[in-house]
Amino acid sequence: MPTRHWTDEEVREAVASYIAMLDAYHTGDRLVKIEYIRALMARIDNRTRPAVEMKFRNISAVLAEAGLDYLDGYLPAFNYQRTKLPDRVFAELERRQDLLQMLKAEADRPVSVETFRSRDLIEEPPPVAKGLKAPSARQKRITPPHTIENLAAREARNGVLGRAGEESVCEHERRRLHDAGRKDLAKKVEHVALTRGDGLGYDVTSFELDGEERLIEVKTTRWAAMTPFFITPNELSVSQERAATYHLYRLYRFERDPKLFVLRGDLAKACRLEPIAYRARVA
Repeated sequence: MPTRHWTDEEVREAVASYIAMLDAYHTGDRLVKIEYIRALMARIDNRTRPAVEMKFRNISAVLAEAGLDYLDGYLPAFNYQRTKLPDRVFAELERRQDLLQMLKAEADRPVSVETFRSRDLIEEPPPVAKGLKAPSARQKRITPPHTIENLAAREARNGVLGRAGEESVCEHERRRLHDAGRKDLAKKVEHVALTRGDGLGYDVTSFELDGEERLIEVKTTRWAAMTPFFITPNELSVSQERAATYHLYRLYRFERDPKLFVLRGDLAKACRLEPIAYRARVA
């Protein structure tokens, strides 16, 4: 039997249900996802739970592409109908200005460096190891309305959050080396963005167990693993020139449940890079 297309009304119901769950997550309210799924399935006809969950994964993909947070239980699936779903998601977000304002406040909120320096970081495989891939270059790039701000870009300007992530990685590396019997190397881990300035193309100097340097660039977010991040031309260049020792540590869910994944080597090979600005001079 061919797959039955979702109607506009079904999509609106699914988006409203998803955004309500996202709101509950960020306000700290009780969130039992199966209750939302059952309520949604009661409002729409003949949709199975797997079908609903796949639609939720598509909604996660729209949010991730727009630089917004998404629900961890619904990993982004980018094979969605780009002519309809983004408009439905953005329309619901524009209706939920309270949620957008809450996310903006999260993006701007400082954190205590001392609080997070000692937090244990759980290392997970990179998203690609879980079968997650960014949208291909052939897929149409979505353009949110001007009323929907790219909050990943806003959060990236939160210097206090970035510094807390770097400090947390320093402690993570010291602990890793110490536990592996290299206390001598643990003492040499250096927060170079602090001691030598932020123009090196990486933030932390650590070590492999054989003493070889490990250069670490840290990117920190309070949000989900597939939230886009930003790299500078200098960071990209250093990752290519020193690919054998270069590591990007992506910290995510930093406040609630801090985790990280590691991308190694040339960032042009590890990431899909999109130009977002040009420096221009009058010709």
